[in-house]
Amino acid sequence: MTNPEKCLKCESTQVINDVQVIDLESHAESLAVRVQTKPHARLFKGGVRVRLKAQVCGACGYTELYAKDPARLLKAHEQSS
Repeated sequence: MTNPEKCLKCESTQVINDVQVIDLESHAESLAVRVQTKPHARLFKGGVRVRLKAQVCGACGYTELYAKDPARLLKAHEQSS
């Protein structure tokens, strides 16, 4: 996750890092992204799941999402090719 000194939209310095992103509809603990390690398999496609975190500007509300462990996703993606 990046840690800018200023908001990319309004340039405020009131940036809040590492904010948890929650799906209120499914009552999930947090949102995640997944890469299938065997995308062409009929069953048991396998997968690597990584939680998302947000960075929010306290002044304008601009929000960016970041994968908590992008290297793990990249490795799974490379294995699936």
